[in-house]
Formats: sequence, C-alpha cells, structure tokens
Amino acid sequence: MVVSLNVKRVLIYMLGMDSSAERVEIIDDILMDILIRLPEKSIFRFMCVSKRWTDIITNPFFLQTRSRRRCRGGRLLALIESKIFHVYSTKPLRGWPPPMNILPVIDDDHRTSICKYVPKLLGYFINSSNGLILCGRHPYHQYHVLNPVSRKWVTLPPPPPVALDGYERKSIGLMCQENTSELAADYTVIRAAAHSNDNTMRIESYSSRTGKWVVKILAAADSLGLLKLCEPPVVANGVFHWYSALHFGFIGVYDPKHDENHVQLLEPPKDVVLNENFVSRTIMRSPADNTLWYGFITRDKLQFFMLNGYNGSSGYSPTTTIPGTEWVLMHSVSIDSLRKEAGLPPGVKGECYNSRQKNTTIFLESLIQWNPLVALLRQGPRVFLYNLETKSIQWLQLHGRPHNYGCDPKLVCPYIEPCFLSSYCL
Repeated sequence: MVVSLNVKRVLIYMLGMDSSAERVEIIDDILMDILIRLPEKSIFRFMCVSKRWTDIITNPFFLQTRSRRRCRGGRLLALIESKIFHVYSTKPLRGWPPPMNILPVIDDDHRTSICKYVPKLLGYFINSSNGLILCGRHPYHQYHVLNPVSRKWVTLPPPPPVALDGYERKSIGLMCQENTSELAADYTVIRAAAHSNDNTMRIESYSSRTGKWVVKILAAADSLGLLKLCEPPVVANGVFHWYSALHFGFIGVYDPKHDENHVQLLEPPKDVVLNENFVSRTIMRSPADNTLWYGFITRDKLQFFMLNGYNGSSGYSPTTTIPGTEWVLMHSVSIDSLRKEAGLPPGVKGECYNSRQKNTTIFLESLIQWNPLVALLRQGPRVFLYNLETKSIQWLQLHGRPHNYGCDPKLVCPYIEPCFLSSYCL
C-alpha cells in the first residue's frame, strides 16, 4: 500500500511520535494545502486568525503555488454600462455625470449586492481589467481603482498637467496583473493620445509599484492619422490594444514588457475595410497561446479573424505595419441563422439607421477574456453569449435596469470575477 508523505506525517503526528518543530512544519503544510483551494475572499478573512496564518498566505511560495493551481478563467459577474462621451471628453461635463451602471448577471443575493456597491463619488466607469475597475472624472484628472467585490478602492495622484495638452481626445486604460512576489496589487493606468499628422503616440503611465506617473513617447511605423482614439483600450495578456473610430483605421498594439518605445500598427482585415454594412468590432488575445483575434459583425454576418504568425512578442517587428492580408478568416456566421437560433426577431432593412433599426441590430460588444471565441452580443436590452466553436447560446439575465442613452453611443463591458489574490490588496 502506497501512502503519500503528507498522510505519513499526519499519522506520525497523531501517534505523538514527532518533535514539536516537525509538528509545526506538518501543520503548516496541511494548512497551506487547504488555503490554496479556497476562494480569494475567504483567504483574506483567514489572515485575521493569527500572525502565522498571515505569514503563510503572504509567502511568495504560497502565492506562486496558488497561481499555478487556480482556474484561469473567472466567472462573468456583471455587465457595466458607460457613455462613450464620458470616456474621451476633454471638456467638463454639465451637471453631475451618471454613475456607472453595474448590471449583475448571477442570480445570487450576496454577489448582486456586492456588484452594486459603487460609491457615487468615484465617478463613472472608464475601464476594467482582471476584477479591478478604473473610474473617475476624466477631464478633471480624478481617477480611482476599485474592487467592487472587496469594496476597496484607491485614489490615484493627478497625472502631469501639461503632457497631453492640445490633444483632441485621450484614451485611458487599466491593466491589472497577478503579483506572485508579494501580496500587493499590481496594476498600470495609461493615458494615451496621438496627433493626426504625426507618427508618434504620447502616453502617461502610472504604476502601482512606483506610485508615480511617467511620460513616454511611442514611435510608430506609419502616420497615426487613422488611429483616432475614441474608446478605452482592450487589455489582454498585459498588452494594450486601440482601434480607430473608423472601422478601416489602424489597430494600435503596445506591449510595455517587450517593447517600451514602439506602438505596433495593424491594418484590419480586408473584408472589414471593404464592408459598408459595418456595425461593431472588437479584439482579444487567447490566454493560452497569446493568439490575436479580431471579431467583426455586420448586418449580414459575424466573422472572426486570426492574425497568422503573430503571438505578441515574436513574429513581426514592432517598427513595421502589419498588412490586412495577414488576417485569416476562421469563423463566419450568418446573422439570419443566428437570429433564428436565438429566437430573435428579424432585422429592419433599409439605408436609414433609425431608432427602430438600432433596437433590432445585433452588436458585438466584446469577447470573453478566458475564451476569445465566446462573443458577448446585444440586441437592444437583450444580451447573450455565443460560442463560435460549439454554436451554443447562453442568455444573460440582467439584474438591474439598463440606461437609456437614446442616440448616444455607449459601452457595455463585461466584469469578470477577480481571480488574482493580489487584486484584493488595494
């Protein structure tokens, strides 16, 4: 009979055959093995038990071991709505801006109350990354990083007052990464802007590690005139992605780890550039192999493209512009068949894009970070997930009341449950 080492140690301990020092070591090993399997919020509760428990949880070995064992994909807890104008506006807004609207999708009283906990003083929603939310009042340079699950937030120092003056629009993004060296939050906030007649992008970067803002100028291989920043960047696998306000404009990619001085420019797929029935698009990276995916929806079809040979840190030089011919079409779904499968009413045809047509049009809001082939789609107030591999549909029941912005465009961002232990250490 084969008995594991831990079981043998427990038997020796129960028989009283070990020394006190070995007994403490055995208990610590068993305790660590139990704590690794617990959810993040429970782990933080147990830090109040004793100093020894705190030392075990804050040990880098415990953090690294839990990082290897934990599930990579957090659950979808809620959808967050915001007005696009609040995100990039450089002028003060009239009156009090509406607070961020968090719509929980999990029918759980405990989680619903947690997701709805957002103080109004924090302002409106700007961006989200790995369970943390960036919010504030953009023109006034007041920014906060919030974890709505733990109900904690920190206020960032104001950015440099002159660095981005003279730019028409600014894009602000948040990147949260796992910290396995110490139990402290590791996040980066970036404010970016680009001139239409220049091939440089100016960014202001704030790091939680240093607590300071740093101004950088990124060079691009081509003019950034078609990279009209209008929305927060899509952050995936530690890489920032900006796409233009125009569907045929460039896609900007910035990897702070591998190239600090360049922004990679990508042309969108040729099918996207030539299509006149464009509705919406988004971009995401696969967490497994870092593959770059581009989702694109029109009034006729939903298409997914993969960038051939591009995996972030290798493949193409950041000083070159990647042509649109490098994208490979991987999935294509007819909108009519998608409507039938989801039981949605047919769309309103015609050239005039009126309010009735807008309520029947299917929008591609985003891709889910743990699986880029799962698309978040919306038709009016109804939202559902569509898996392109299995062709399955999952309807999301929103617990709350969506905002009615009329003709003003809005962002619908999925909020994923924090799966990094360090994300709770604001």
